[in-house]
Amino acid sequence: MPRSAESTSSSACAERLKDFGLVGRSCPVVLFLCLTASAVWSLPATAAPMEPEDRASSDARVCDQRLGEPAGIVDACTTLIEAGTGTALKRAVYHYQRALAYDDLEEYESALADYEAAAALDPSDWRYSNGAGWILGMNGRLDEAKAAAERALAIGRDEENNYDLQGWVLRKQGHYEEALQSFRLALAMDSGDDWTLRQMGWSLRGLDRYEDALEIVRRAVTVDPDDDENHRAVGYLLSDLSRYEEAQLAYARAVEIDPHDFWNLIERAYVLRQLDLHEAALQDVDRAAILEPNHVDMWLQKGWTLHAMDRAPAALVAFEAALAVDADRSDAHYGVGLALAELGEGKRALVALERGLTLEYHAGNAAAVLKALLRSGEFFTAVTAADMINDAAWKDD
Repeated sequence: MPRSAESTSSSACAERLKDFGLVGRSCPVVLFLCLTASAVWSLPATAAPMEPEDRASSDARVCDQRLGEPAGIVDACTTLIEAGTGTALKRAVYHYQRALAYDDLEEYESALADYEAAAALDPSDWRYSNGAGWILGMNGRLDEAKAAAERALAIGRDEENNYDLQGWVLRKQGHYEEALQSFRLALAMDSGDDWTLRQMGWSLRGLDRYEDALEIVRRAVTVDPDDDENHRAVGYLLSDLSRYEEAQLAYARAVEIDPHDFWNLIERAYVLRQLDLHEAALQDVDRAAILEPNHVDMWLQKGWTLHAMDRAPAALVAFEAALAVDADRSDAHYGVGLALAELGEGKRALVALERGLTLEYHAGNAAAVLKALLRSGEFFTAVTAADMINDAAWKDD
């Protein structure tokens, strides 16, 4: 979960990366707005070399006058920045404080511009490159994020957050072993950081070390049993291991802690479907739809659940709605092909299957479409589908 430099001292941060490739399980990001009080006091001109927290003059306090009101902080800092007065160090602080406010407003491009402006004015403060690195990574600019993490580390080698950033970027790039090394260094500084433990778990999962990953995320639960993300991570890894009944219990705890989290509901719906609890799964999907009425993963989960309930026409509507949100989701194309095959529309099913295979070969989904064609008596179409699947499998190898 991407974190700002401030989150270490604030003991709070959040990740939504849906990424994980986590095929939508994953994870939004909350970056914090707070500077320590010492960051805004002036020092005499004859003071010793200043630490980053001591670099702003009392004028910088204007940015903090309306703490908790990000828009007000943006306005106050903008006034100071546009005035163009003060030393480079002072102006860097103004940009940094405005970046934190933009983070809070989820205006990430503006935040990135301010982090980079702060770093240009004061290259000796690791927080500026660190903040830029998180946003670059969130936007998929991973090479730039990695470079920002390296700059932050070169300045602040004793800062846990810099190792967290480096590890997170490396994990996103698929460099799981290197990511683990960074996270171990972060844990050496703070062994009780559940976010870092979860990141280690996802890195181990990337190495197909599912049992080790599960052990690590269970440590995260021990550290903070009231964080729903820890329980959700346990549920996810248990479902990877097809231990669905245990996964259901983990997700139940996650939902209990935060019943309004989209991913808690969507991921539990998947597990409930694997347990053939289709009505309960559909209820979770419908609850998730209230939170995110046009999310592609909501439509996909709805489509697969309706398919499991033998409601092909309704499943087709859901899969087509998913494609309307994201036309490049291969699983949505497979879903459309499956529903069409079950409805006896073999030619249209072939078109959807071909598109799914082109985007990403998935043996299980492709086989499901082929079987549906055979069940519907579309034998000649099924032969064509089999050839398409074999070609895709050969290319995938």
